[in-house]
Amino acid sequence: AIAEKTGHGGGADDGGEHALLPLVGILSGVFFPFMGPYVSLERQNIASQIAGAVADDELDDRGESPVYASSINLFVYIKNSINRCCALTTGQVFFNLYKEYRDALTAYSKALMAKMPQPYVSSTAMLSNQLSGNAAPAAANPKTANYRVPAGEEVTVCNVINTCEYAVDTIEPLEELIKDKIDETYEETVDLMDSQDEFNDVTTVAIRILISGLESRLEPFFKELTSTNWSAFSEVGEESQYAQSICGVIEPYFTSCSKVLPNLYYRNVCDKFARGFVSAFMAAVSKGKRYSDVSTQQLLLDSYMMKSLLLSLPTLAGGVAPNMYVRDVTKDMGNIELLLKLVGTPVEMLVEVFRQQKPDGTLKDLSQIMTMKGMKRPQQTELLEAFGGKG
Repeated sequence: AIAEKTGHGGGADDGGEHALLPLVGILSGVFFPFMGPYVSLERQNIASQIAGAVADDELDDRGESPVYASSINLFVYIKNSINRCCALTTGQVFFNLYKEYRDALTAYSKALMAKMPQPYVSSTAMLSNQLSGNAAPAAANPKTANYRVPAGEEVTVCNVINTCEYAVDTIEPLEELIKDKIDETYEETVDLMDSQDEFNDVTTVAIRILISGLESRLEPFFKELTSTNWSAFSEVGEESQYAQSICGVIEPYFTSCSKVLPNLYYRNVCDKFARGFVSAFMAAVSKGKRYSDVSTQQLLLDSYMMKSLLLSLPTLAGGVAPNMYVRDVTKDMGNIELLLKLVGTPVEMLVEVFRQQKPDGTLKDLSQIMTMKGMKRPQQTELLEAFGGKG
């Protein structure tokens, strides 16, 4: 009867081994409908590992960059689970386990997200929300939200980035392993690309946290810049206190990150921070009014100090700053320096120098410079007419 079911006639050419293989499949297949508890047990074991991952800060530094040991433990467990299951079946039960692995990766990406600082809502936004009658503020988009990073926590964020990179790199061979072992019926259904995307999303948020967290630390010093009475400056001294404070925050922050992050991610952070910083510095300088000639010289000294710091950031990780980074920082900071030089230009020479130094400048640009100089309205009107209505 067994020979008939397996398609073998039991002749002299049929070895015992050939007859046994289908028999094994038939007998083990009887138990497959009852293997739900086995899948549940694997799910519970994986969930237990992930539950402890948020509080577990143990690092594994055997690779190029430190990663959370919980990530390595998770992938080792999954691979061992695959081996255990495939010793019994590569069919529906294994496919059910594959879905558990996929859900586990999603849960672990969320556990890594939970390790990092959460978005904060400014007091202004909270007041606006209360006035509008809403009980709670709308959830911020983590990729664009504002963050505060407590001292030292930037290293935690860097470790999350490293762990996400390890996960993304490990998921691809894991998918190939599952496809290689699972029955052909399910092979085309196996896809862990969404899992990779989830870890990439965490990385994107982590980079945003690093940049926003540092920007939050710099806010008090930009406020100091805008609240300074620049018209009272009578002589140029060493770099201003606000500028020294800014540099005193930025350098150790980036030094910490440079020791943990791979160069690719570190330079990404440098690029994004430099663009945001120059924009914030320009905005703060532009808010000032009644700058004296002396105060613009002081601000130029401050800007040179901060430009030098920005240019040095990529070198903290070793090597030299990329040419494109140097070019962009030099160009963007040069716009601030040009603005300050124009603000410091004597009134009687302003229109001529403005035309020379800013050939594409508009009436609006010239008006802004005159406002920053503290010129009175009639005097501004006179110069705008002398400018010839250009713009």
